[in-house]
Amino acid sequence: MWTLNGISLPEWGFTGLQGQRANLSDDVVAWEHPVPRASSDPVLPPGAEIRIHRPDGVQWFRGTIVRIARESAGLSQSHRYTAMGPWYWSKKLFQIPWPSASTASPSLLRLNTHALLNVRADGSHGTARETILAILQQMIASGAPMQLGQILPGANEEFYPPITETRDRTCAELVRDQLRWAPSAVGWFDYATDPPTFHLRDASNLVAVTLPWSGSPTSETTLIDPRYDLQYSEVILKYEILQTLNNQSWSSWGVDYYPPEATGDKLDTYIQTIDMRGPVRSQHAVQIVCEPILANDPNWWRDKIPALDNDDITGLTVGSVERTGTLGLANELTRGSLAPWMGFLVEEDTIQARLTYTDQGESVSDVLFEVPVTATNATTGIYYSPARVVVGDPIPAGLAHWLWNQLSVLQYEGQHVITERASAARIGLGNLLNLSGGHPDWLTMRALVQGIQEDVETGRTRVTFGPRSHIGPTDVIAYYQGR
Repeated sequence: MWTLNGISLPEWGFTGLQGQRANLSDDVVAWEHPVPRASSDPVLPPGAEIRIHRPDGVQWFRGTIVRIARESAGLSQSHRYTAMGPWYWSKKLFQIPWPSASTASPSLLRLNTHALLNVRADGSHGTARETILAILQQMIASGAPMQLGQILPGANEEFYPPITETRDRTCAELVRDQLRWAPSAVGWFDYATDPPTFHLRDASNLVAVTLPWSGSPTSETTLIDPRYDLQYSEVILKYEILQTLNNQSWSSWGVDYYPPEATGDKLDTYIQTIDMRGPVRSQHAVQIVCEPILANDPNWWRDKIPALDNDDITGLTVGSVERTGTLGLANELTRGSLAPWMGFLVEEDTIQARLTYTDQGESVSDVLFEVPVTATNATTGIYYSPARVVVGDPIPAGLAHWLWNQLSVLQYEGQHVITERASAARIGLGNLLNLSGGHPDWLTMRALVQGIQEDVETGRTRVTFGPRSHIGPTDVIAYYQGR
């Protein structure tokens, strides 16, 4: 007998138990409780945690009551309960600690909803698995009744979404954004464990289940829609990369395609142009003028000391020369400035010399003169600073091949309804669906199960399958262009 929190449904007086499970969405369970007056208090309050077990004792659902509707229709009055599974907690905003937050700060200030995703603590590029694990672990830390199972563990499930900036986004939104790069991924809860275990796998790693097509005693109706309109034989991605140097911009181009013999001429060729932010480079040009320090040359002193540069001064000779600097640098910087990145030696120096000369026929001997100079080993020229580079978008390696893997396979979309009085769990999320007894292609169609709806009382189960409706190659491109 089915039980809720250890009490059978008839003892509770509950009827019409139904459940709906969906890929990367809320698992919802609903039931009705006929009551004498709809205005009466419910037997279970909002926010109550519930556990529902099947007659064999296996847990079928664990979640939280989120809604209680009161219905009155003539003499019929009831309370309608709605409960949601652990994914309900994914509606919380994703938060990370402030890097410099003090433990003494108010808790509201210790967490930040503005974050960079897919970047590790050391600044290197992180995988989608690492980011998703961080998001799920925060949900658990916030109180979500769940544990983690297999989260993209396979080598073929490793991929690197772009490093992206996020602000005030929910955990659910961020997980879906990560999985735009893996549209065949499926996330589901195994409620047989306590707490429920969340798994996330790519379709290539899921187990296929074969069910009989319509006409068998347990199959009621089937709708199968082969999506030929979603199938392409070639994928060509053209990258327009905008590069900038000192505020001057230009475009360069790259192309990624698959299969190797793709030409782009076929009618069913998938072509997209992707705008990429290329590197932004900036550097400074600095012009300097340097002249040699010729302290033993009388003309050098005439240039430096205006009083000596006139016709009355004759017979100028230079005696002993001394310098206050210690490096003995050969040149003087006369225009511009030196920066450390130039790599030259420089010091403030004073050149001293004793000069002898004749001034208007009168002999002047051994007079001390001195001149301050900026001494250097630099030479005249234009020098360019090291380029400051802001790294642009990383071009995703193998994206065309990845898209081709998704688009070249025929996808099957539709519904399959099973009727079994025991409502046995013959198929669920985390499975692929094949159908026997119909078209031969259906035996190997490996349709991706997206949702399960169960009516416990009638034993009717509706299986919805096909590609994720909210994810596709165009979404991937748009996400990459607009992130």
